[in-house]
Amino acid sequence: PCSLAGITAVPECHNASILVIWELAEGGEGNTVYIATAEASDHTYLSCNGTGTNCTLRGAQCDLHYTVIVAASSDRCSSLRSPPYRLSMPCPPSEVTVRASCEDHSALVSWTSSPVAATYYVVASAADGHTHTCSGSSSTNCSLSGLHCDEQYTVYVTASHENCTSMASHNVTFSTCQPEGLSVAFHCSNESAVLSW
Repeated sequence: PCSLAGITAVPECHNASILVIWELAEGGEGNTVYIATAEASDHTYLSCNGTGTNCTLRGAQCDLHYTVIVAASSDRCSSLRSPPYRLSMPCPPSEVTVRASCEDHSALVSWTSSPVAATYYVVASAADGHTHTCSGSSSTNCSLSGLHCDEQYTVYVTASHENCTSMASHNVTFSTCQPEGLSVAFHCSNESAVLSW
């Protein structure tokens, strides 16, 4: 019998592909062809085949769960399927927003969740080199504290699931400057005022 033991599937998160690796089947000598198939959570399929010990599934989509199996077939036998291997590839977080608070030098970063992400990583970098991070959280927001005054920060977020980390979200910039030299000019004739800083 062409028995297949366990397989390994490695998500290549930044090029929309999955590398599937297996050991050669016992009793599968000869013209053995290995066929890997991945079923996505939206019921679409990817497949690849080879005669060696790996092949690459191309066209994988982020934010989907995949179940990968491998079967071996030769002129002598056709195997049962391998045990399934499950993986997920999160998309970059979207709709990243920042609410800065100048009073306590902090900012709240929020984003839209990914259906497959397990954790998120946030990086905020200032022009003066100061960097603040939040890592390992499954929450969809992060509070940044101890930010430097009068600095512009650039923030991005990545999503992770096991050994797959998404591309970074789009950058969002915000400033921690505090207005100085505030003055008010009153115009009694039209009951208005002009604020300058």
